[in-house]
Amino acid sequence: MSYRRVIVALDVASEASETVLARAAMVCGDAEVTALHVVDDSLFGQGAGPEAMRYAYRPIEAIAELRGQIVDECDARLAQLAGNAGFANHVVRRGHAAREVHRCAEERDADLVVLGAHGRHGWRLLLGSTANAVLHGAKCDVLCVHIPEEVRPFRQVLAAVDGTEEAERVVEQAQALAARSDAAVSLTSVVKPLEQVYAGMDVAAWEVAGPRFADEAEAAMQARLEALAQTSGVAGACILRRGNPASEIHALASELAADLVVVGTHGRHGFSLLLGSTANAVLHGAKTDVLAVRLGRSDH
Repeated sequence: MSYRRVIVALDVASEASETVLARAAMVCGDAEVTALHVVDDSLFGQGAGPEAMRYAYRPIEAIAELRGQIVDECDARLAQLAGNAGFANHVVRRGHAAREVHRCAEERDADLVVLGAHGRHGWRLLLGSTANAVLHGAKCDVLCVHIPEEVRPFRQVLAAVDGTEEAERVVEQAQALAARSDAAVSLTSVVKPLEQVYAGMDVAAWEVAGPRFADEAEAAMQARLEALAQTSGVAGACILRRGNPASEIHALASELAADLVVVGTHGRHGFSLLLGSTANAVLHGAKTDVLAVRLGRSDH
């Protein structure tokens, strides 16, 4: 499914903004794209924290003047960046970064938000440390662009799914982005060992039933992956792994030289990935772009 309305959230002071815009141009197609920058009002005494205190002594008039100048400069810079990338729409907002990104996406009925991340230090978003909250409660898909990177078309896409019917939407979006650059798509699912699922219990006592259950579960999941690939028209590999979901996905992405990992999320509870609660770690330390596909919502 192609995206129709996209928000590209940027830090206009960062050189990485051009990388994020370049990636957005590759994935958005004919979508209506709006570049967004949020001026953090906490810097002007309208929020808690040491940064706010830095300006607390200034007269109200001086604060308003400084804020106005910053907004104007950010608007001019954002217009230049968006124009260079071929995007006509841009908007500068004031307030809390994550809330304003969410609000802008909802007001414009966006089906995708694109932003940047420095995977080697966890997901440090370009919008500042508090903007990790952009990933939580999002009502649309979110594409996190790995920074730094040489921006080039996707060549290998890895879709990480489980056995639910919602996995089909994850694969659909993986294929849609892959098709824009003729990339290959592979599927994976990760089965947790019983000792991880039932930590604290005497798994060794299940020495007969335990291994048989694990083997049957893995066989069923492998069959599910292959059936999903067949019905979805995925020609790439169907790879089942056992272990920690995040670690196995990272390792497999590296083995396949994947440049995009696609996972599912139920945004209202933060990043509740299809692969289980521990798979939130997929977002930390990733060396690829990561597309989080919002599940449980109606398509536009």
